[in-house]
Amino acid sequence: MASGDIYIQATALSHNPPATVFAVFDIHAGGSTPNEGIAEIRFDDTTEWFADFFVPYWPKAVNSTIRLVIGFAVEVVVTDEAVMAAAIRRLDSAEDLGASHSYAYNQIEVDPPDDVDKTVTADITFTAGADMDNVAVGEPAIIRIKRVVGDAADTATGDVRLKGFSVRET
Repeated sequence: MASGDIYIQATALSHNPPATVFAVFDIHAGGSTPNEGIAEIRFDDTTEWFADFFVPYWPKAVNSTIRLVIGFAVEVVVTDEAVMAAAIRRLDSAEDLGASHSYAYNQIEVDPPDDVDKTVTADITFTAGADMDNVAVGEPAIIRIKRVVGDAADTATGDVRLKGFSVRET
């Protein structure tokens, strides 16, 4: 694999909201005439909400590390940081999907853009193996993203608006 190769790409349209405490799906109106409709998932600044992305077939072997590159905007212009986190959970073919499962999150403090209508990116890094729940080629997985509002470093007010993400080789 070459550095920067893309494993997976997803937009807000391809998320599966969890049954409870889900981030809110919305459409951001662009400035053209007629307005573009840009899908987004809104993460609140007071309640921890989640967005799930089902990966039916993990496409490539991970030999070192990958970056989950999130593209996002904010609801209000702020200079404070938001804390975003993601987890990769392997779906074993023998597991009971109705049983409780834990997620091991990696997180990052992100600097919001300097304008409400600008989209910026931030990287959340995963190391091959246990950091990614040992997902292997051909296995299904869930990528779960959340805003960590309980973290003292998350001081940004207003919603963080996720547009999409890509998973890339480092």
